[in-house]
Amino acid sequence: MIHLALANVIAVALVLMALPLLSPGGAPRRRGLIVATSFAVIAGAIAIYAAIGSPHLADRPLAERGVATTDPELAGLMERARSRLEEEPTDIEAWIWIANAQGLSRRYDEAALAMAEAAALDPGNAEHLARQGEFIVLAHDGLVTPAARLLFAQSLGIDADQPVARFYGGVALAQAGDTARALVVWRDLLADSPVDAPWIGELRRHMADAGEMAGDSVDGTQEMITGMVEGLARRLEDEPDDLEGWKRLAHSYTVLEDWPKARQAYERALELAPGDTGLVDGFAAAVAAPVDRTTGVSATVLADMERVLEVRPDNPHALYVTGLAAALSGDADGARERWTRLQALFEPSTSEYASVGMLLESIE
Repeated sequence: MIHLALANVIAVALVLMALPLLSPGGAPRRRGLIVATSFAVIAGAIAIYAAIGSPHLADRPLAERGVATTDPELAGLMERARSRLEEEPTDIEAWIWIANAQGLSRRYDEAALAMAEAAALDPGNAEHLARQGEFIVLAHDGLVTPAARLLFAQSLGIDADQPVARFYGGVALAQAGDTARALVVWRDLLADSPVDAPWIGELRRHMADAGEMAGDSVDGTQEMITGMVEGLARRLEDEPDDLEGWKRLAHSYTVLEDWPKARQAYERALELAPGDTGLVDGFAAAVAAPVDRTTGVSATVLADMERVLEVRPDNPHALYVTGLAAALSGDADGARERWTRLQALFEPSTSEYASVGMLLESIE
């Protein structure tokens, strides 16, 4: 029988699907992006909760807040992290766990303080600074305060590509009334984002909202992408052996979050280039994206992921999904084996490593 703790944690764990570092062709051992603590403890994505153009507008979450803030398992994980800090107050991983848990409980001020400890222990880490700034924004109902702006600026000074800091830089501009410049920042971020970055859809929606506020009836970015997809798909009907075309089409469907069509495009590209590991990773991302706790892991998805692991034994999407399938079927040992391999892909100092550690602890 599946460990009792696992049932509660699975609701949170499922959003590991969104980890931004699961981008095709990316180096697995690298610092990840923001953990979207505003909607799930271990989601690896930008928590885009800030208002567009005005701090008084309603929040637009990146994903639904489907996890209870009083989950006893979450409380247990927090206590274990606190115990670790009593023994070793410089344990960055434990501070990140505390920040994540406080964020999930919507105690954003406390989450910001915990992230400040992590940032102080690793002052060269752009992600920690950006996450601290984001918690401050969330604590102020979406307003990018001067303190948050300073943290985002410091983050970008370390890593000019840091996506959370870039996003909130755009939010700050929009809140100051400079919607045009905010759109430039966000369009640049969209262009630089990995093809399967989980924040793409929400970023586009924020851009659309900003465009409406600026008096534009159509989001130019969306119109551009849709037109490209339609034209490319038509052309490939006549040129079915155009590998680069299929790659671009798969990319476009991924940006549009049309996962069935993205999967089909990647599958067609793989027929033309079966040894292309980047395509295998893209295929895995497209298969994994629509999986959630209500649909579970279908036999088709599981078979797809097992095929991926034959070619890419370190593919994080496949390791997560096959581990999830094992957990949901009551095979805790199988889940542990896959998630242990998943955790090994990340450096111990990263939030992703800590996130998978939380999964593993849930089945102990």
